Amino acid sequence: MDIGHKTSKLIIDRLASIKFDKEVEHNTITQQLMNEIEAILNPVVQPLILNKNPHIIMVCGVNGNGKTTTIGKLAYKYKEMGKSVMLVACDTFRAAASEQLNIWAERSGCSIVTGEYGSDSASVAYRAVSQAIKDNVDVVLIDTAGRLQNNVNLMEELSKIYRTIKKLDDTAPHDVILVLDATTGQNAYSQLEAFSKRELAKV
Repeated sequence: MDIGHKTSKLIIDRLASIKFDKEVEHNTITQQLMNEIEAILNPVVQPLILNKNPHIIMVCGVNGNGKTTTIGKLAYKYKEMGKSVMLVACDTFRAAASEQLNIWAERSGCSIVTGEYGSDSASVAYRAVSQAIKDNVDVVLIDTAGRLQNNVNLMEELSKIYRTIKKLDDTAPHDVILVLDATTGQNAYSQLEAFSKRELAKV
């Protein structure tokens, strides 16, 4: 786990202040470590509150970090809460992307909007949000193509989707979720900074 020097020292100091038995088990220390990390993260955790109709959530991140899986889990959760949910396949560059999202839509009982392979992802988003407004959908989850944060053209495409959604609702997207790989270490912060510059995430 790579959590930086300052935070590492804080955790070590806290663990050092705890009196463990001489025969302490590994699981006990591991659990205490988890407790310390949780105590650091809890004050900055922000719940995802649905307060718009439709509540539009845009999901982005680099390749292979689990964006589509995250959307599938959120879709299932919101359906369990009794919400109507629309999934939007704005990853028009990966051939299997729409198929993968469609599987999640079928599993969770959600509607889905897709585009042709290679089509303009912003136009797919526009069509989907327009339909969601018309159909009074509660939650719209927008899946975007994975991209490295230093790819200017692909990052601009994300910004275009963002701006296009605002044409239909100037308060949208209401949330932007940046999916990060927990094992990526300090590079996660550089990803966050890059997406933040595009107004797609906030540091």
